[in-house]
Amino acid sequence: KRLSFIHDNQSYTIDVNINKSVLYTRWCYPQMSYENLSNIPLSEEAYSSLIPAFKQLLRNKTNYEALRLILSFTRSAFKFSNDQEKYNMPNLAFCPEETLFYTYSDCEDRAVLFKYLVQQLLPFDVILVNFNDEHASCAVALPQVVGKPILYKNKEYTICEPTGPATHLKLGDYPVGFEDAAYTIIDK
Repeated sequence: KRLSFIHDNQSYTIDVNINKSVLYTRWCYPQMSYENLSNIPLSEEAYSSLIPAFKQLLRNKTNYEALRLILSFTRSAFKFSNDQEKYNMPNLAFCPEETLFYTYSDCEDRAVLFKYLVQQLLPFDVILVNFNDEHASCAVALPQVVGKPILYKNKEYTICEPTGPATHLKLGDYPVGFEDAAYTIIDK
């Protein structure tokens, strides 16, 4: 599948090979927790096409710039839609490979994919953040926290919103309406 996205007004394209057996297996077991979904690795086909392509894109970037590029990818390489509207299922969540394959995704799908990519490509701890069971996001333990931190296990994390909108939010910017919302951490 060809995935195109915009980062800092520049267009990028990554071709990803998808293993349809992974999609079939997940179709048989559609309801899983976010933490379980975030621990499903990419197939060898997807990994060997996506991760080297990302490493090439990130090769001359600082970790901060790399994090921003990954955010641009999860925000703009996919079309947003809620699960009920596109898949006729409430609260369906995708593993990383499904998000790469399907045209439409929502916040939890992109959060799971973002977490996976950060774990594979950068030297930072990353966590899934659930705002009032209404919105899923991520936070990353940067050397210097940006914005109001997410606190977890005596560490400060910077919110990194993988859903968007596009490039309007910076590292540390909370999604609109969730700046002061209660949150829980979806543990590994």
